[in-house]
Amino acid sequence: MKIYVGKGAGKHIVEALKGAEKRVVVVSPWIGREQAGFLKELARKVRMKVVTSGVANPGLDAFAVRRMEPVRVVLGILLIICGVLVWKASPLVGLGLLFLALLSFLVSSREVLPRYVTVRNDVHAKAYVVDDKVFLASANLTPAGLFKNVEFVVELEGKEAEEVIREVEKL
Repeated sequence: MKIYVGKGAGKHIVEALKGAEKRVVVVSPWIGREQAGFLKELARKVRMKVVTSGVANPGLDAFAVRRMEPVRVVLGILLIICGVLVWKASPLVGLGLLFLALLSFLVSSREVLPRYVTVRNDVHAKAYVVDDKVFLASANLTPAGLFKNVEFVVELEGKEAEEVIREVEKL
């Protein structure tokens, strides 16, 4: 067990995250935009799980990805086909259908969170699992929590870490 206390204690969490090879689990009610972007990129190479709060969380929208809703896309395509077919007989109706198709495409996408992000408004704990290590901390995953505030971080390995990992994975 290692204990870090003071300003910048969170740098040990950051260093571990940068070296992650297998898995990362982040439990933090607050996540900064930059940190969320980093986790989003990291999720491409390691198994990722993030449990965070949805209440005024600055990093939550950084995780969001735009997804097209298939039903509206199909509707848009059908409206285009109808608009083109009707155009010759009635250009005004055809133009109206093409306009509706455009609207259908404009509203067919929405922002959603990736599957590895869980929002729980009751989260207050801060725990970070990186491969086989665990960091229990007072620090949120924000610039202030990691580098500016006086925080504590406890690093666990081995059997102690395994117990915590089992519990954290349940969240």
